[in-house]
Amino acid sequence: MARPTGSKNSFKKLQCRKGHDRSNMRLRPNGDLRCMECERVSKRFTRYGITEKQFNDMFESQGRRCAVCRVDKTDGRDWCVEHSHQTKKVRGITCHACNRALGNVKDSLEILQALIEYLKRTEYGVEHGENL
Repeated sequence: MARPTGSKNSFKKLQCRKGHDRSNMRLRPNGDLRCMECERVSKRFTRYGITEKQFNDMFESQGRRCAVCRVDKTDGRDWCVEHSHQTKKVRGITCHACNRALGNVKDSLEILQALIEYLKRTEYGVEHGENL
């Protein structure tokens, strides 16, 4: 990481080497200074084989919204690369809640259909004819 020109006392990094703002920088337990945005990009490529441009293009094609519930803001967490655990193919970009929901049902259409039928049958949690 390059030092800006000027006096030795004016060493304040404004950006990482890829140009991300210094507010993204975090000190690791081993003492390394890391750019969290660069780490996210690297993990996406390592885990899912998609580049930053591919991620941004996919997200843009979804209207910069969750591919499932269509929210345009997260709860403070990063957007998730949603993928098939069988084929490893990336399906879309989702919010954390939708990504977890798909993971919790193990991408099973049968479980999702059973959940839908349960909601219909119980009118959102109360069995018809039952007294509580």
